[in-house]
Formats: sequence, C-alpha cells, structure tokens
Amino acid sequence: MFEDKYRIIGAKIVYYRHLRMLNQQQLADMAGISRSRLSDIEHGKTTTTLELLFLICDALNISFIKLVDDT
Repeated sequence: MFEDKYRIIGAKIVYYRHLRMLNQQQLADMAGISRSRLSDIEHGKTTTTLELLFLICDALNISFIKLVDDT
C-alpha cells in the first residue's frame, strides 16, 4: 500500500548517508540497528517503526521531516 513511500524514505536515507560519507555499517552502528536491517530500510524492502526512523535521523543529524516530506 505504501511501498513507494518506503522506497522514497529509503532513498533519502541513502542520500544523507552518502552526504555524511558513512557506509551502511557505520550508520547502523550509530543508530543501534543491524546493517541488514538498515539495508532493508534503504531499499524499501520492509516496513519500519517511527522509533527506528527517529534513531536513523538522530544518527544522520537530520530532522525527521526531511525523510517524510513529499515536497
């Protein structure tokens, strides 16, 4: 139902991760999640919780709205 939105959020995570010059393992460690879980989120392969998105945003030092804003 929201597959496209999850893919867009995942692509934004990849964008900000690359902007910060982090690899998946580094960001996953910073967010306290596994690298495979982060990979699934980045590729829109799984649903996720707000809590995980907040952790990722904190690790990337970005606001939550940057991930979910459609504009």
